[in-house]
Amino acid sequence: MDNEKLEDSELTENSESSSETNEEKEVDSVENEKEISKENVEDIAPNSENPENSSSDDNSDMSEALDKYPIVVIDDDRWIQRIFNQYLKNWGFEYIAASNSFEGLDLSIKNKPLIIFLDIIMPDVTGDITLKFIRGIEELAQTPVVIISGNLNKDVLKSTYKDGATGFISKPFTKEILYQKIKDVLDPKIYNRMVHDGLIDPKAIKSTTLNV
Repeated sequence: MDNEKLEDSELTENSESSSETNEEKEVDSVENEKEISKENVEDIAPNSENPENSSSDDNSDMSEALDKYPIVVIDDDRWIQRIFNQYLKNWGFEYIAASNSFEGLDLSIKNKPLIIFLDIIMPDVTGDITLKFIRGIEELAQTPVVIISGNLNKDVLKSTYKDGATGFISKPFTKEILYQKIKDVLDPKIYNRMVHDGLIDPKAIKSTTLNV
């Protein structure tokens, strides 16, 4: 089976367990273009270990508390930045906004974020090229990168997955979808530490409102 056929088979294979090893993690199912365009588009990249499988009461399974929990959002859409700003701050993260690729790379290197959210369509340098830059920088090579776009399609998903995207989220999105995506890609030990320290209250996520 050639490489192209192998990539297509990965795109259509469902992940059956959240406790898969890194070698066993497969691409989530992308059944058709209609599914891809939904606001709750599923990852085609392998998910991180599910934090729910690790007890938040087990201190041995937590990372040390951090001074800050930064997340960088690279997007030229002010409305999207406003949404991220309110939600991330309410959930205990440090929100860092960048409106273009160069600013995003600079802020990411300086702040070493836990996650980078990256828009695909931006002026000057697009998100797919920015992703390649990120993966070529030693300090950011392992940082989870979640692609955000209002026009996700199969070709975009395949291309950015091959270039190292960790997950995908489609505009517009709800706070529940955004929270779940963060939970999926965030280091489980860091997530458990934030819950333990009261920075994140999973039960209160649905009550988070956006002030417009």
